[in-house]
Formats: sequence, C-alpha cells, structure tokens
Amino acid sequence: MAKTYLSISSIGFVACLIACSGTTTTSQPEQVNVRQEAEGQAVQNADNVGASEETAKDEPKDGPRAAKPKKDIHAGARVSPPTATMSDTVACRRAIELITKVLKAPSTAEFPGIVWDADQYRITRYQGGLIDVRSYVDAENSFGGMLRTQWRVVLRPNDNHSAAPVYLQLGDDIVLDLLSGELAAAKEREEEEWKRMEEEVERAAEEERQAELVELDKTAAVELKALLGDHPDLSKPSLIENYQEQLQAFVKKYDGTASAKKASAESAALAQLRLAFVWAEKTGKDATPRLQKVIEEYPDTLAAKAAAAR
Repeated sequence: MAKTYLSISSIGFVACLIACSGTTTTSQPEQVNVRQEAEGQAVQNADNVGASEETAKDEPKDGPRAAKPKKDIHAGARVSPPTATMSDTVACRRAIELITKVLKAPSTAEFPGIVWDADQYRITRYQGGLIDVRSYVDAENSFGGMLRTQWRVVLRPNDNHSAAPVYLQLGDDIVLDLLSGELAAAKEREEEEWKRMEEEVERAAEEERQAELVELDKTAAVELKALLGDHPDLSKPSLIENYQEQLQAFVKKYDGTASAKKASAESAALAQLRLAFVWAEKTGKDATPRLQKVIEEYPDTLAAKAAAAR
C-alpha cells in the first residue's frame, strides 16, 4: 500500500514538473521600454477599438456604439476652431503617437517619460486652443544606429481626449505643415484689420481737424477782412514788403484755414507786384507789361488793384 502511494505521488510530481516546464520554455517577448509602453497605451487602445468596429456592424441599432477607427496623421487636420481643453499628459501622448508613426524604426523608439521626465517636454498653448509639444526621441536610424532627434508637434484639440495635428516636424524634416497657412491667413487678416483701423483713426482725426479749422476760420475771416480792408499803400517795394510780412504772419497763425489760403494768394500776388516795381526802377523801363501780368494771374487781389491803379 505504501509503495502504491509513493508511485502515485511520484507520477503527480513528474506531471507538475512537465506542466511547469511547458510554461517556462515558451519564447520571451522582446523587451519593451516600460515608459514607452505606458505612453503608447492610448494608441494600443485606439487600435483595439478600431478593430472591434468590424465585429460591431451586425449589432442592433440600440446596442453598444462602435468607436471610429484610428486615422493617420493627416486625417482630420482641418477642423472647426477648438472649444475643448486637453491636459498636458494627453497632449504628450498624442504627440508621441504621431511621431512614432514617422520613425524609420518605431519599435526602437524611446521617449522621455511623461511623468518622471516631464521637464523634457516643452508645452506651449496658443490663443485659439492650439497646443505646441516639443521634445526628443532616441531611435534607430537607417543604418541601425541609435540617434537622438528633436521633434515638434502642434495639435488642435477636437475634445478632451483627441486632437488633430496641424504641424509635425522630426529633426529638420517637416512632415506636416498646415500651421503656416493658418498663421499667414491670420497675419493677413490682422494686417487688414490694422490697416482698416488706422484709416478709421486717420479719417476721424481729419474730420476733427477740419471741424476745428472751420471754427478757427470764423475768427480768421474777421481778422483778414480787417487786414485787407485797410487799403495799405503799395506804391513802393519797401511798403509792399512790409505788408507781405503781415500777411505771412497771418498765414502762419491760421494755417490750414480758408482765410489763410486767401492770405497766401494775396502775398504771392504782392511778391510779383514788388518784382515789377524793382525791375522798372533798376532798368528804367516801362513796367506796364509786368503789371498787366499781375492783373491777369492774380485777379481780385490787392496787388491786382494796385497794378491797375498804376
């Protein structure tokens, strides 16, 4: 009886050894970076959900709703302006997912840990909801050597958990660039708006200035009327010069008004009248032709009246 018990126990022990050896002799999976595996979990979940959609087609309409399959980095890049917010962690995971797709050897990629190496990720949020993520990745190149490459991804969040890329750069290679067009268009709109605003400000300032000149001209008109109504003596060049100085002072005081323009025209006419008198004195010739020219070119001025009186 003892021998039979021993034999049964031995057989059970051997069976256990065989079972255990069967589980330990299977091939070991390729070692994966723990941080990368954790960060890529979102991508794996998206793949699983996308695959399950095929089996969900035959489910009833009121059954579980199938998730959309994962799209490539170019899909959904042009979407409506974002209203959702996305955490830094989710943004980093999405950026890592996109960069992994464009690597030559994605299985060798090693990214900084999102939690433990958070300082290795530079995240900038722009007005309008865009999220700019920058970091580096260690991965094999075409020659099989490990190489560290800087990368940049700009995301446009669709909701709290998904985002479409608008810019993707790996090293010096720009893989996707929808951002430049958007920035150029935004800059053009901003410049147009700025130009329109400048024109409105200038127009308002000019209207205000004209209104002030109209009010100022009321005073200037009264003063000019008194100045021109004195009937000054314009028979000599020196007297004409003195009167010109008064008119020029008036123009400077009321510059821009209608009265100042009229006074300026009077001063120009007097200058021609003075030249006609000086020419006649120095040459001894008749000044009538030159005086007639003053009358024709500057009618209804004091100079024209003085020339006609000569």
